[in-house]
Amino acid sequence: MAINKETSDIDRRSFVRINDDIYLDYLVLSEDLVESAIQEFNQQSSNHFNPINQLQALSINSQKLLEDVKKNTPELAEYLISIEERIQLLSHAIAQDQVGAPVVPNENVSLSAGGLSFNSQLAHETGTLIEISIIITPSYLHISALGAVVYCRREDDKDNPKSHFPFRIGVEFSHIHDADREALARHVDIQVK
Repeated sequence: MAINKETSDIDRRSFVRINDDIYLDYLVLSEDLVESAIQEFNQQSSNHFNPINQLQALSINSQKLLEDVKKNTPELAEYLISIEERIQLLSHAIAQDQVGAPVVPNENVSLSAGGLSFNSQLAHETGTLIEISIIITPSYLHISALGAVVYCRREDDKDNPKSHFPFRIGVEFSHIHDADREALARHVDIQVK
């Protein structure tokens, strides 16, 4: 997969980045799996619906209305907040059930709506396609994407000389559903505020 480095650097820098502890699972795709992974991803896009991501978007969009209700009718606002909390609990239980076990962050990453960087035990060539699955806790925001390695550099961890992850891998999302990119952007914005 060819990446225009000049355009790629500009695009990546246009997104706000945060450091975050997330659950990250990824698979480096061999050349013979790249085309089928892209086709499979593109076929999903027309039917893609992630209810947890959609619930989060609805919650964020309704915050202004809820603030207005709090000013005028605090009792009603309290009731609406309790309903929202119940819906969130149910959605988290469903998400956890889908994953099959409690999700615990396993990686500290630099994250944006355009990509991420993480530590790796292995080096990966620039341009390599990676299948990525991210779960952000405690919201259980789940993002699936394909991304291309844009850099791989050796890290000398002076703070942790016994680190088992000597490489820092930068990945730009090459295939991500619009709703997932928007959900990631909202998550980053919330963390920045």
